[in-house]
Amino acid sequence: MEKTKPDKIIVAFDLGTSHSGVAFQYAGNGGDDDRITVIKSWPGGHNLTSDEQAPPVKGTPFPDWLDEKHLKAELKKRGKSGVDIVADFLIKLHTFAMGEISKKFSPVFVETTPLEYILTVPAIWSDSAKRATLRAAEIAVIVVDVPLLSEPEAAAVEALSAMKAENVQEGDVFVVCDAGGGTVDLITYEFETLTPLRFREVVPGSGGSCGAYSLNVGFEELVRKRLGLLNFCKIRRQQPKTWATALQYFEQYVKRNFNPAHEDSEYDDCGFSVPFPGFPDSEKAGISFGFLSLSQEEVAGIFNPVVDEVLGLVKGQVSASKAAGHTPNCLILVGGFGQSEYLFDRIKQRLNGIDNNAMSCIQAIHAWTACLRGAVLRGMAGMELVTSRKARLHHGVICCERFVEGKHDPKDKSWSKL
Repeated sequence: MEKTKPDKIIVAFDLGTSHSGVAFQYAGNGGDDDRITVIKSWPGGHNLTSDEQAPPVKGTPFPDWLDEKHLKAELKKRGKSGVDIVADFLIKLHTFAMGEISKKFSPVFVETTPLEYILTVPAIWSDSAKRATLRAAEIAVIVVDVPLLSEPEAAAVEALSAMKAENVQEGDVFVVCDAGGGTVDLITYEFETLTPLRFREVVPGSGGSCGAYSLNVGFEELVRKRLGLLNFCKIRRQQPKTWATALQYFEQYVKRNFNPAHEDSEYDDCGFSVPFPGFPDSEKAGISFGFLSLSQEEVAGIFNPVVDEVLGLVKGQVSASKAAGHTPNCLILVGGFGQSEYLFDRIKQRLNGIDNNAMSCIQAIHAWTACLRGAVLRGMAGMELVTSRKARLHHGVICCERFVEGKHDPKDKSWSKL
């Protein structure tokens, strides 16, 4: 007798640091990765779709108070908490997602079919941040049926599921590096069984705030130094589209095409010309005819500190895995930043330096949306695909502490023999 397929729609939300995304699938269609629908047409996307996450809305004025120094005061003035802000965002995200789901299925089908929500968050978020996310989801009437998934775990589910058809054996060990916009997270798994697909965590995951957004910060610092602080602040306030245009070009072209080691790179000799409309020609600032010139060396100066931090995380994760007696076979690079050819090449070079056996490195097919797809697959499985994890923290109870006058009862005081 054929097992009855679950009647529900899995909806996954990837709440990233710099971008967010939504994907869904009807469970009755089975666990085929090709049937997963990733929402690609977003407001502000100008009908340009890709396998990326929700794009930023271009031309939106950048508020002066949007920095940590003034943010708390502004939230207090508006009567909003951080949880309220995230809830407002989730409401908009959920409303748009439901509209897209209703296009895929009939409204009656959507109304009568249970929805199961899965949320993913960066692995380095604290427990308090995760609890706050769940509170925001509750306010947005998004009932989370399973615990929050860490982004690298969700990405690992998708990447390792895709590798199942390749020459993979039980006992093989893989490091998954989820290089996103705000954070880079690494996690190492061993294939326990291939049918059904199950894997276990080998060593505790690691991560850091060295995602692609750090490149934007470096670019901003370079431009601020070129223009001078006063001119830069003036441009940001009086000509916000000038900076928005420059940053958009840096995002879409410089970050994605910079790879001086590539033989076919058209930017090797001339560097990059970043549109900077509305700013007068300035030899000192390197601006001519509305373009700001960036040399290869300058772009490398933006990339290298960030990439070096990622390489340190990779080395630490691989070394920890080897110390635990599990030598990784391969590193799988996922996430938006994971599509950078420069990062990819640098990681391959580092892996060759760590291990003379040349541990391989591959880029996931759906690098941008691996996290979303993995979250949906986790929901489709209806059970944990990861059989065991390594504890990040330990809880203890103080059994003996130093006596403090006024805090402790004198009758409980005793001398320690240690």
